[in-house]
Amino acid sequence: GCAAPTLVPRENNSLVFHSLLPAKYLKEIMQINVDMAVAAMACDLTRVIVFQVGATTALWPPFFMGLREQLHDVSHRNPDGMSKFTAYTIEHGFAYLLKKMKSIPEGNGTMLDNSAVVWSNEFGDGNAHSMASLPIIAAGGAGGKWKPGRYIRFGRRRRHVDFLVSLCRTFGLDVTKFGHDPSAGPIAELGV
Repeated sequence: GCAAPTLVPRENNSLVFHSLLPAKYLKEIMQINVDMAVAAMACDLTRVIVFQVGATTALWPPFFMGLREQLHDVSHRNPDGMSKFTAYTIEHGFAYLLKKMKSIPEGNGTMLDNSAVVWSNEFGDGNAHSMASLPIIAAGGAGGKWKPGRYIRFGRRRRHVDFLVSLCRTFGLDVTKFGHDPSAGPIAELGV
């Protein structure tokens, strides 16, 4: 149903937003944004959400994870710390989004069944600013076009542009390439 999200009491509701707020309250910030996004979709105010968590240019340190460097520096010099940050945002942001979408009845299924939800990172290797081996998680049923439970390893054969071609085809666009890369093509395993 369409309803405003319930805001849970916070330890200090009078917080003034400043650049270090994510350093302490990232989980809460992610989940409040997810609650608003899912409410907007449930109310048919939008069907497209773009949700970015902590760009690697972020100049705040993720203190809550025991990291003292700014996130940008973590992305360059601390691959274990960046992996920890990524896992945290998937667990408390992306997984939370999927759970919320699965809880909303829609037609003969749920909002998640009728949605294409994509998680990705800016780089496969932040230190090298490389998009090789870019991690992508695709979830949801895309209205029956995607089959759940598949694991597709991109490796050297597939690149993120191939996934973008497939994503476009999921929404009915008859494209065979994405951007300026003439070698991009759809991923057959996705069935689109």
